[in-house]
Amino acid sequence: SMNTFLKKYLPNLTKARGSVYSMRFSSRDQVLFAKRLSFLVSASVPLLESMHVLKEQATSARMVRLYDALITDIAAGQTLSSSLKKFTRAFGHFAVNIIRVGEMSGVLAQNLIYLADELKKRYDLRRKIQGALVYPIIVSIATIGVAGVLTVYIFPKIMPIFISLNVDLPLTTRALLWLSLFLQDYG
Repeated sequence: SMNTFLKKYLPNLTKARGSVYSMRFSSRDQVLFAKRLSFLVSASVPLLESMHVLKEQATSARMVRLYDALITDIAAGQTLSSSLKKFTRAFGHFAVNIIRVGEMSGVLAQNLIYLADELKKRYDLRRKIQGALVYPIIVSIATIGVAGVLTVYIFPKIMPIFISLNVDLPLTTRALLWLSLFLQDYG
């Protein structure tokens, strides 16, 4: 009876628990977590109460589940870094190690501020890279689109002119004409 119960409910428990620990968070969420926690720790708010405050400010269900797991671990006597170690997919080893060093040396608030700054720099860099890649992607798509329109619609209309010239066309022009004919017939 107990074995059946475990087989029936344990996979669901494991699946639910695994989904919490395998979550990913955006860089923005990580920055907000570190900043808000640094403010609370700097104000000498106990860590468990800080987690409850952060949970109340959470805007998504995944963040609420994260804070619930952290609250459970901290209430059981674990350190914040050991609890966050379970969430390395969400926060990364860098954040966990910075918090661990802060806890061990008694400068958690300063380390959280440093962590928030580093995460903000990483977030800003990622946004700049994405912004820098948007323009070349748009130009490439437009170029491919114009080349496609030229090859499929324009060249077939001017092809009789090239054929009527009765001259040897350059290799690139012949290749372009061949591509145009191929796309018309099989494209």
